[in-house]
Amino acid sequence: MIEHISSKQQFTSALQNSSDMIVLDFFDDCTHCTDMNDKLDEYSSLYENQSKKVKFYKCNIEKDMELASDYSVNLIPTTLFFKKGKLIDKVVGPDPSSIKSVIDSGI
Repeated sequence: MIEHISSKQQFTSALQNSSDMIVLDFFDDCTHCTDMNDKLDEYSSLYENQSKKVKFYKCNIEKDMELASDYSVNLIPTTLFFKKGKLIDKVVGPDPSSIKSVIDSGI
């Protein structure tokens, strides 16, 4: 299941309280973002069913510019990957195969 992030504080708390890999996708209502949302939903179900330690979050860039600014997100969709509270990778643009590759290499 993908959790929607509505504030910087909410994400900071999730990041501090998790030893799992965290995938954070920044999006808005563009076509590429909608396509990526569908793919991330698929990945979320896939990794949950395999009992992998991956948590998925989405942040609408139009609703939380502060969090996007903190991670220098200038283009959407942008997907960030965290492990043990640290940013470990970033995929800019609609690239599902790269996102899956980063997840697979990080877990």
